[in-house]
Amino acid sequence: MKIERHLGELAAAHRLMSHGGACELLHGHNWDLTVWVEATVDPKTGIAVDFLDFDAFRSELWKELDHGIWLHRTDDLARVLERGGVPVKLTLVDGEPTAENIALIILERLASRFPQASRWGVRLGEMAGCTAEVTRG
Repeated sequence: MKIERHLGELAAAHRLMSHGGACELLHGHNWDLTVWVEATVDPKTGIAVDFLDFDAFRSELWKELDHGIWLHRTDDLARVLERGGVPVKLTLVDGEPTAENIALIILERLASRFPQASRWGVRLGEMAGCTAEVTRG
C-alpha cells in the first residue's frame, strides 16, 4: 500500500558553485515536499503507516533544514558562515546542493524513519514546475 503525505514548504537558500549562471549566487526557494512509503497493511489495525508518523518526520526535518542554507561541503562560503558568529542553520552536502541531491538526502532520512516500508519516495519542488523525484526499494 502506498501512503503519501504532502509535508508542505520549507524555506532554504543554496548556491550551486559549478552552475555557471545565476544559480552560483546565494538564493532561496520555498521547497515543496511530498513523501511516500509503501508498506504492508496491518490486518488488525488496517493501517500500513499512520499519517501522524509523518508529522514527527516533518518536525525533525524542518528542525534541521527549514530556514537554513544548503552548501557544497567544499564551498568557501560555508567556512565564512561557520566562523562569522552569525546564527545560521547550515547543511553541508557532498556535492552540489541541487534539488536532486537534497531529495536524496531526504530519501535517506525517510528510509531510516520508516524501516518497516519496502519502498520510499520523495518529490521536492524547487519552484513552480521544477521538481526532483526519487524512489528507493
